[in-house]
Parts: sequence; structure tokens; C-alpha cells
Amino acid sequence: MPSALLKPIYHNVIRYLGDADIPQDIIRRRRQSMETMRRLGTPVLIKRKFTIKDVEEGVAVESQGFDPIYGDTTHDDAFSYGVGYVSKETTRGEWIVPSSEPENEAATLVIAEEPPTEDSVPAPTYRGYGPGYLTYAILPDAPEDVFKRTEEGALIQIQQARFVLPWHPQVGDDDLLILCEIGPSEEILQTFERYQLKQVTPITMRGSAALLRDRWGRREVNSAKLTAGGNRFIIQQQCEGAKVPETDPIYRVETDR
Repeated sequence: MPSALLKPIYHNVIRYLGDADIPQDIIRRRRQSMETMRRLGTPVLIKRKFTIKDVEEGVAVESQGFDPIYGDTTHDDAFSYGVGYVSKETTRGEWIVPSSEPENEAATLVIAEEPPTEDSVPAPTYRGYGPGYLTYAILPDAPEDVFKRTEEGALIQIQQARFVLPWHPQVGDDDLLILCEIGPSEEILQTFERYQLKQVTPITMRGSAALLRDRWGRREVNSAKLTAGGNRFIIQQQCEGAKVPETDPIYRVETDR
């Protein structure tokens, strides 16, 4: 996709291990996990899908292609690529020319200092998916071909793969993972297949069961011993990934931001 950015603005979190108040044993495990992923895995760009929660938190707004009656957007919506939500932040020099009803032309993205037409609107910086995070992930040797039955009764063939991801960024269902090739300075040179993540399981230092209890069988509490909670220090994540067909609008999602 065309871009008015002078340089990429995605976040490189390959070496990010957490804030300063993270215990040293957690930092050590996260570092070991990331070193394993860099040795056995491949670089990826992860982008979180916008949801209604982002709108409620003031981070995103509904796409101009969003239909309030049906509660969604068209599959080829140029504003959000079918997701229905875009960031409130806009990028200088990027404009979207809305679709014209008589000619039935699709909305287009235009790079220009000034609005190309009177009805042009500033283009959101993030369309459908939020900021990108460059990191590493471990993929299986070969994705599995799976046949699933749709609600209409038809059998469709999809590719599923099991991924091992680092602890950050924390992902959820339908988030986007893009395989990349990076250069010596860890800049993205080109991208390859794209996957939507499913069934994400966070893994703590003591395993997934430790999300509820610590190693002594006691529920973890905060420093004031007032609030009971789970083990909040995640070491890595596991999930499934469904390969997106190359004809899907998701392949137009920007990778420079």
C-alpha cells in the first residue's frame, strides 16, 4: 500500500523483557525464551485487531464504511479492510477518497499534501489493526490442511499451524501475524504469509496452570495483600494460526506501522 511515512513506525520488541519492577527470575526466563525463538524461529510482525473495546477506551472509532444497521462493514472496506474500526490517530499526507455511488467506485487511498477532492478525509494511521510489533515466533515445520464445515454445510480447506510466541505483545483471537524477512539492522525487507491467531494460551513460568496459583498452592496477592489474582508474569504464549488466503483484503494491511 502507498504510504506517506518517511520511515517505519512499528515497534521492535525483540529485546523487550518488561518494566523495571519485573523480578529477575522472570526477566531471565523471558530472555531465555526469546533466545530460543531467535535461534529456532522466524521474525514476525504482530498487529492486534481493533474491537469495540478500543472504541470504548477512546483509541479507535468506527470506520466510515461501518453500517450501524448491520453492525459491521463491507469485506473490502478501504478504511478498515473489513474489520470495521480504525484508529483515531491520522497520518499527515494520507487521504481517503470515499466511494462514489453513481459510478460505484471503491474508496481509494491517496498520498498528497493537500486533499485531492472536496470530500476527501484524513486517512487513519491504523486501519483495522493497531500498531505492529516486530518480534520472533516459532512455527511448525509444515502447517496442517484441515477441512471444516461451514454453517451452510459446505466443506472448506484451511491451513492451521501451532505457534509459540514471546510474552509480548499479548495477543488474542483474530489478531494478525505476518511472516517477515529482516535485514542486518532488523528492518523489514519483505513479508510473506499472514495468519489469524486463534485459541491463545498464555504460559507463565510455572506453566499454564500457574495462571491461577503459584508454586506453593497459594493464590497470589498484591504487595498490600488485598487483591487475590493469578500469576501475572507471562513467559510466552501458544496459539493456533489460520492461514489467510492471498486474495483476502488482510493482505493490504500496512506493515510499515
